[in-house]
Parts: sequence; C-alpha cells; structure tokens
Amino acid sequence: MAVIPGLPESLREVPPAPHSRDDPHADRKRADWRSWRDRVIAYRNHRHALCATDKRQRDIELALCANSRAYFLTIWGTLHEPRRRKSAKGDPPFIPFAKQVELLDQLDASLRAEEGDDQDFVVSKCRDVGATWVLATAAVHDWLFVEASIVGCISYKQEYADSADMKSIMAKVRYCLYRLPDWMRPAKTEMRDKTNLLKNYRNGNEIFADSTTSDSMVGARGSWALFDELAKHEHGQAAWSGTASAFDTRAGVSTEDFQHGSFFYDLHTGRNDEGIRPAVLTIDWWDNPMLDEVWLQRQKRRFASDPHRFALEIERNPFTNTESFVYPEARFLSVSDDVQFDPTLPQYTAIDPGVRDDCALVFVQENPHTGHIDILDAYVSNGKPADYYGKLLSGDLTGHDFDDNAYRLRDFLAKRYAAKGTYIGDVAGWNQEAATMDSFYSRLEPYKIFVRRDRMHDGEIAQSQRMAKSFRGRREAMREIFPRLRFANTPGASLVLEAFRQNRYRDTDRAVQSEERKPLHDWTSHPVSAMEYFAVNKRLERQILDVYLQRPPKPSQMAHKRWPNNAAQYARVNGITTW
Repeated sequence: MAVIPGLPESLREVPPAPHSRDDPHADRKRADWRSWRDRVIAYRNHRHALCATDKRQRDIELALCANSRAYFLTIWGTLHEPRRRKSAKGDPPFIPFAKQVELLDQLDASLRAEEGDDQDFVVSKCRDVGATWVLATAAVHDWLFVEASIVGCISYKQEYADSADMKSIMAKVRYCLYRLPDWMRPAKTEMRDKTNLLKNYRNGNEIFADSTTSDSMVGARGSWALFDELAKHEHGQAAWSGTASAFDTRAGVSTEDFQHGSFFYDLHTGRNDEGIRPAVLTIDWWDNPMLDEVWLQRQKRRFASDPHRFALEIERNPFTNTESFVYPEARFLSVSDDVQFDPTLPQYTAIDPGVRDDCALVFVQENPHTGHIDILDAYVSNGKPADYYGKLLSGDLTGHDFDDNAYRLRDFLAKRYAAKGTYIGDVAGWNQEAATMDSFYSRLEPYKIFVRRDRMHDGEIAQSQRMAKSFRGRREAMREIFPRLRFANTPGASLVLEAFRQNRYRDTDRAVQSEERKPLHDWTSHPVSAMEYFAVNKRLERQILDVYLQRPPKPSQMAHKRWPNNAAQYARVNGITTW
C-alpha cells in the first residue's frame, strides 16, 4: 500500500494500479486513480493559494515537505511534458502513482538500512513511467531539506548527465528547482549553479553530475547516487563496483539492455559472481494508470520497424534479440516450493494434441489477485489414443495401461477435474480422422472435457488470427506472460521449464533473411507449444472488446415474403410447439 504522509486522511492512500496486464479490475483501478488525482490537484491548488500570502502556512508547508519526499513531489513537483497529447496549460503537476511512491519509500528504506545489500536498490522499468523524474525530484528535496546531503547523478553519457537538453538528469533537477516558489528555495546569492554542480550555501548540500568511464567518480563521496540507464553504461560494472564505499546508497535505474553485457540484469536478479542482490523494484507499463492497452498497441505500431526495441523498452525483455534459443530468458527462472496447487484459483490445462507424435498436457493455474501464472505439473506421452488422455484428465486410471507418471498425477488430476478448469489447445486437435470422423478433442467430450481452441468469446474459432496460426504470433503472446510465470517443484513443471530453456531455432543460415525463423521440432516443442496456445488464448481474451462481431446477414426481400407462409412448416421441421 502506497501512502503519502502529510496529505489529508481521505487522500493519503494512493489507489493501487493494475497488478498485471490481465488484471480484470484494471479499468476500475485506473479510474479510481484518476479520480484521486483530480482531488489531489484541487488540494494542491488550495495549498499553493494559502502559502502565497500566509507566512504561517509556509512554515507548516516546509515542515510537511521536510518530513516526506512523496508529499514534496505531490504538492510541489512539476513535470516537463512537451507532448501535446499529455500536456496541459502551464507546468503539469507531478501527481504520482503508487509505484512512484513505493520508489521514494524504497529510497528512504535504503538510506536507513544498515550495511548490507539493502543499502542499494535497482529499478528495472518500462519507458514512460517517470522513474528518473521521481529520483531527480527526490534529489531536489534532499538538497533543500536533508542535513549534509550530497547526491550524485550519473549517466552513461555526459550529455545525459548535464546539458541544456531536458534529457539530462541535471536539466530535470533544475526544472523542478526553479519552478518552486521563491520562499521555498535559496536566493541566487545563497546557491551556486554551474555545469555538473548545484551547491546550496544555506546548508552546504550538493547535487553533482558525472558520466561513467573506467575511472569515473574517483574520490567521490555522497549520501546517495542515481545511476540512470545503468544497463546502457559501457563501464557500468566498474563504476557501480568502484562507488561501493563512496555512497551510502546507490540507485540503479534502467530499461533492460544487453548491449554492454548482462551486468544490470545479473544485478537485479542476484546472478552476479558475488551473489549480491540489492533491493529490487520493477515498474511495468501497467503500473502507470495513464497507460492502457490502447497506448500499448500504439507503441507497438510505432516500434513496428524495430520489434526488438519494443521488447526491450516496453516489455522489459532483454533476451529479445538472441540468436540460438527461442526463450533464452528461461535460463534465469527456477522452480519454487512456494508454488502450490490452490483449488480456489482458476485452473487451466494447456494441450498440444498428438497420437503418433508426442501429446503434452501442462497444468496451469492463474492468480487474478497477483497476476502470477503457475505451472503446476505436466504430462507428456505418445502413441496413446484420445480416450487415454480423457481418462487421465478425469483422474480415472482404468481401462488403459497407464504409466508410473500417470499414477503420480492421479490424485492431483482428480482434484483439478472436480474444480472444473478450462482446457485450451491447438486448433489442430479438431482435425477429423477420415475413418471415424472423430477428432482428438471430440473424443474428450464424453469425459466432460471441452477444449477451447483459440476461440473468441462468441465461440467462433479465430483461425484468421495471425497469433493463433503463426509461430511469431505464439512467441509474442508467450513473451507477454513470461515475466509472470512461476514453476512448481514437481517433475512435470521442471520438464516444462527445461523445455523452455532448450527450445532452439532450426538454424541461423536462412536463404532469405526476412524469412521467419522457426524452432526445431524435438522433445521441447510439445510442452512449449502447449503453453504458447495458453498464451495466445490469454491475448485473445484481452482483445475481445476490440473485435467486431460479424452480424448475421439480413434476410432478402423474397425470404421476408415467404416467412409468414412457411412459419408453420418451419415449426414442424424444428419441433417447435405452437399455440
């Protein structure tokens, strides 16, 4: 829960953002935040009006600001927003959303922490969520109100550290500072503002800027440092390691990027050589209540010529442009004892059907409150008829020669069958066999197992959807949910995780470079494909409201004329009782 001390009781708690892209209450949560923001702006304007003429109110305001970075940002922070679709008249007020308040809380917690990993923190973020603006405003707060504060602003290029361009950190600092009222900031004679340095002679505080080189910040000392876009720093690892004793707290903020290695990713996942993992905060696009699915699709269109950049900056996926593995990010996932079957949560079974080929069943549950998608277990076999899997999924192991893995899963599957979960599979499972005119899925229906096969909410199969047909579409859908995946410590879940890790492309030598690369067809294909069908289904669910449903054709004039005369005959043919 994000709370801003100093605000009136009715405004203190910041409404939460959607917990994931698939949060069923996302629209309501965004509306709640917008309503809260409007009330905060009204209160902010009221405080500004009071402090403009009342010396006593100014003293109260200074005390409130000194006590809380979040309060200072909310009541006195401003943003530079030149984009017409987002800007308003004058300086836009900086009204934070919940994750931005949590970012300030994390800064405070790290500064208060004893020596150890928690002194530092790392923020892996999507673009357009204002993390650098939040910390730049926090630097101004500390420069004004915190005793003996020296804040370093470090970027990977000097022009991004301090320049006249608003893309630099110091330009953001100055933008915030010089839009404060005169009574809140020092007079010009009480401060010094020059390139790379802002000095407050009232209390001796400083904000300085630097760029990372192999020997940057040698001899530097400070309270805390902001490493902006740390993943893009060519000498990021050397600068981060070299400042361990220079600052009480270091804040590494960045979108994901592997251009100069995986140091940033290793740092916030705890996979560095020393096993050190600072406190971690992730900020995704849905954490910003101003961004929604419409914004995401607009960004995707604008990044159409560079989908890898879209995956890096919007989806926080640093593995987007690797050559050999389809899902290289799986190498950094592991099984967890915390993932357990919960019959109260929505249950799914993802199916990649096969009789002569492998058939993979992956057992999944989704927590709508946290957004987690848990892979609980899996079963893979081949050469079995569809009835075999119908019996297995119902927990009734009779009538077939079941293997040891089936008996291991029997009790678990019986409980899931009683919970009446959803079954999702490939459209190929509806292909009919010429001899019997049955399909794999139709043979499951006597067991009350009805498979959803990439269908829309009206029941029509979405075979025209590119994502349901092409590997690229399935892969994109899978990568959307990959950050939410968790794996139980079971043999089947471990197999699915290993399948994701080992799933490879066929080759890198294509005759036509624009030709779509496809994965090898091996043992990894079937568990991975089953999960891809699940991911496609989740994406299609999100698009339901955007899909135009084709209306039934209007009857012709001749049909209209015939209808009254044929009504009785129609009723007799279709068994309709008339009175």
